[in-house]
Amino acid sequence: MSGLMEILAQLNSSPEGFETAIVPTILLPLAFLSTGISVVATFIAGLFGVKLKAEGPKKLLEVLLKPKVLISAAVLNAVIYGGMQGYQYVKNGPVPFFIQNFKNGNRGV
Repeated sequence: MSGLMEILAQLNSSPEGFETAIVPTILLPLAFLSTGISVVATFIAGLFGVKLKAEGPKKLLEVLLKPKVLISAAVLNAVIYGGMQGYQYVKNGPVPFFIQNFKNGNRGV
């Protein structure tokens, strides 16, 4: 009880124009964060054809932990990674001399 009384005394003795800013500095960013998470969860669930109710993130987690979704995500990641590595291999691979000369502008040699 004495702690509450000390806080009240400090608030009463604070200079005029000084107000606690708990709502805009803490509450609003947390509200924006929770709303953003819900929007992202609803969007991702929409990609899988799932309609979310109020328990959006919980339902999304249940959907994403199914073996079919996990396996398809792993396969998709492997395909994308393989495609990127294949592109780098083809892009940086050996090139015949006539193509090098053509690209360098030595067309007559």
